[in-house]
Amino acid sequence: MTPPVAVIHAQAGEPCTFAAEPPIGCEGDLICLPGSPGSSSGKCTALPKQGELCNESSLNIPSCGPWLGCGISTKTGDRQLTCGAPAPCGLITCDATTYCFESPTVQIMCRPYAAVGTPCSFNDPAGGTACAPGTRCIGAQGADKVYRGTCIALVELGAACDAKALCRDPFVCTAGHCARFDPAVCFAITDGGAGQ
Repeated sequence: MTPPVAVIHAQAGEPCTFAAEPPIGCEGDLICLPGSPGSSSGKCTALPKQGELCNESSLNIPSCGPWLGCGISTKTGDRQLTCGAPAPCGLITCDATTYCFESPTVQIMCRPYAAVGTPCSFNDPAGGTACAPGTRCIGAQGADKVYRGTCIALVELGAACDAKALCRDPFVCTAGHCARFDPAVCFAITDGGAGQ
């Protein structure tokens, strides 16, 4: 059996890229936050925690750490997208079944989350529809720049996964089950010589 490819595990704030030889991943629950859209390189970053500003850099990276929602806080007098459980909504917080909603024609308010199997959207000038924590909006961005999709439930550690049953961050789908990231498995050399 061919030994696995070595993977460097970078610390918070250090550069990361899976295009390097050897690949440079991130330690623990840190994510490789791209420096620009579509980039394969970035910086090892922790997802925002309770009370911290939401990540707005990418559609493919969660806005907040696990089980935190991204809401609009006006506590400082400015509008700030802030992580929380429950998520902030102006000067109040929404309960676990709602999220903070605002549009050019609707004042800031708590609105019910979209359920699994129902439509969701964001970047919509008329106001998006958010999926509940533990779920994700899966779809595509249209020519009008609005991302539309359907809410799907994310899969927990140890549960079966595939292209339609996605693992909850920070877990990855390995051999058909959600598991913690293991570089020895993910970057093992196969008989064909290509990294996996």
